[in-house]
Amino acid sequence: MVKAGATCLCITAGKTLMFDREEMLRLADKHRIAVVAAAPPV
Repeated sequence: MVKAGATCLCITAGKTLMFDREEMLRLADKHRIAVVAAAPPV
């Protein structure tokens, strides 16, 4: 994502498996990538 210049990561709330949440958010913050959780489609 960093190499591609992405600025946002949208995940499905309650459906996304994260192995190291703290590390993911630390790296997202470091590289100025917003992480957004969206409700799953109905």
